[in-house]
Amino acid sequence: MKKIPNDDFRKLQASGTIKLTGTMNYESKLNLVTDDMAEAIEGRDMILVVVPAFAHEPLFKELVPLLKDGQDVVVFPGNYSTFIIHKIMREMGLNTKITVSETVSLPYACRATSFNEVEIYKKKKVMKLGTCPVASNADVVAGLAKHWICLSRQKCIRIALDNPNLVVHLAYL
Repeated sequence: MKKIPNDDFRKLQASGTIKLTGTMNYESKLNLVTDDMAEAIEGRDMILVVVPAFAHEPLFKELVPLLKDGQDVVVFPGNYSTFIIHKIMREMGLNTKITVSETVSLPYACRATSFNEVEIYKKKKVMKLGTCPVASNADVVAGLAKHWICLSRQKCIRIALDNPNLVVHLAYL
């Protein structure tokens, strides 16, 4: 993906902190703020992808060749991401042993209010998550749940078909 200079991104890089306000109030130092995908995923067990659906395919095309065996990729929300990533892997001739998971929606209703501040309106109580291969679903759920959310294990096809985004966001087209 083409890297586009962004003043807010550079400010976040310089400050190295993020603030959450609203229903959750935290301030934390960030370990890494980078626009280099290889640097971002190097040595990471779990990679969280949180971008709009229109960015999935170009991002996945850059991400997939960088992945190493044993990494977990989790996409919030998925929008058929599990299938798209595996299709891209096949097209690139890659056999990397990864897990790919996706959710139906984002875990928080929120909006950025400044370069390093996010207002949280609401945290979801339970969220569906599907993983491929399905045998890894419990491990991915356990890895995510210990940090911040209660996840309900589902099959990837159910996650893809349950996603309300096509209906909810259609009004914006």
